[in-house]
Amino acid sequence: MAGSLEDYKNLLAKAEKIITTHKYEWQKSGKYFNVFSTLGVEWKEVYHTAFLKELLAPNGQHGLGDNFLKEFLKRIDFNKSPLENIIVKKEENIGKNGRLDISISFICNDKRYKVVIENKIREVDHEGQLRKYLNYLRTENFDDYRLVYLTLNGDDPIDEICDEDKKYFLTMSYRSDIISLLEKVINIGNMPPYAIEAAIRQYILSLKILTNQGVDKNMEEEIENLLLEGNNIEFVQELNGRIVPLKKKVLFQFISLLKSEFEKNGRSVSITYNNKKMEIEATVTNYITKSESWLQFTFPVKDFVFYVTFNPEGWHWEEVKKDNDEKKSKEKTEEFRQTRGTEFKNFVINFKQFDDGAKQFASMPEDEQRKYISDYVEDIKSKLKKLDF
Repeated sequence: MAGSLEDYKNLLAKAEKIITTHKYEWQKSGKYFNVFSTLGVEWKEVYHTAFLKELLAPNGQHGLGDNFLKEFLKRIDFNKSPLENIIVKKEENIGKNGRLDISISFICNDKRYKVVIENKIREVDHEGQLRKYLNYLRTENFDDYRLVYLTLNGDDPIDEICDEDKKYFLTMSYRSDIISLLEKVINIGNMPPYAIEAAIRQYILSLKILTNQGVDKNMEEEIENLLLEGNNIEFVQELNGRIVPLKKKVLFQFISLLKSEFEKNGRSVSITYNNKKMEIEATVTNYITKSESWLQFTFPVKDFVFYVTFNPEGWHWEEVKKDNDEKKSKEKTEEFRQTRGTEFKNFVINFKQFDDGAKQFASMPEDEQRKYISDYVEDIKSKLKKLDF
């Protein structure tokens, strides 16, 4: 039975009071302080790669020895012992096949083994990227190897992995795999030293925030108890049924305003969905419900084309391309990225999970939404101007 509007308001008011009270207590105690967020690096893939590489290296300055490495290898069912001549690298250059985010090479009983981690925080893999890595691992004649595709939530890659390679490939997530490994390793005996333990706990907190996990167990328990009262579970089920339509509505506002901003001054803009041009309404419907969907805005800049691409989670990246000239495209894209200096205006909005960015955008009046998007587009234009576009 549907509740009255007053019932819903009372439930939301009680939940808000619990959340506000606990957030205040956490802020007062300093538990919400997070060095990664404070430095603005929690979304930068290169810092996650560097942090994990350091923990995996047995001779790192963390005092963990090879404990984290061994737990990681157990997690991917790649148990080898004893490990000898361990080499852990970041951004290993493998020639025409690219660079490996993290590589772990070692010898066991005179046999050569290698584990490669492809780390993705915002972006997704490029077409053919993982196949190149698997080809490299196959042709180097290792006795055994693994390619690990690590993402926030354990997503599948864009690249299609052939049956022959599937036994060497696996996905992992920060949400469950990395967090549980970190929690396990800081509870091994007297490991690690206090300073390292504090840093790892900060990192765990950062990962939980990135993956939209609750960090206050007491608050979660109070909320659960509230939902068990009376007919509150029925009310919550009804409210939950409005989540997907709400996401679609907010995403439609976002797409419409972004398209309008790009088209100012008569600039032609195309919207591409999974390589097929579709109406905005169709894009909105499918973008939310299909995990493999992505959205791309393109517009011409002189004899080049500028791309803004949003992956399924809402993260974005930019490219400058020139038709039929791959070398020039790479040069211009690299030149464009170098002009950035720092990241673009904070434009990371996850409409699929409806993160803080999406909530903030949804709560803005329309004039503030327009200003938010306008600032982002102006930022792009200023970078392009430096390239004499």
